[in-house]
Amino acid sequence: MFGRRGGGHNETWGTRLKRWCSKHRHQNHKHGFRGCSRKGLLTLLDCEDGTRLRIQRFACSLGCQQRLRELGLLEGECVTLLRGSDPVLLWAEESRIAIDPKTAGAIEVTYEPTI
Repeated sequence: MFGRRGGGHNETWGTRLKRWCSKHRHQNHKHGFRGCSRKGLLTLLDCEDGTRLRIQRFACSLGCQQRLRELGLLEGECVTLLRGSDPVLLWAEESRIAIDPKTAGAIEVTYEPTI
């Protein structure tokens, strides 16, 4: 995802995230990295397919948050983004979950490093 260009293995996740965000100015990042500078949080729409992510918070209404929790999505849980287009597909706890892009834009995540 981040490639070998840059600092390589000595580079911190924050530095890699900042470089990646400045390279990929998505529709949700109209101001470059400043759009995702809240502790390095991104939304599901900002991430590439196949990436492993950790859900940090739901930035939507209480009803939407409750529905996401009923589907099995919880803060702090690791998920894999299978497809980032309409509908957004996630793999969580041996389940595939499809959600609409508007809701996916309200789920803030961070990258989960793979070992």
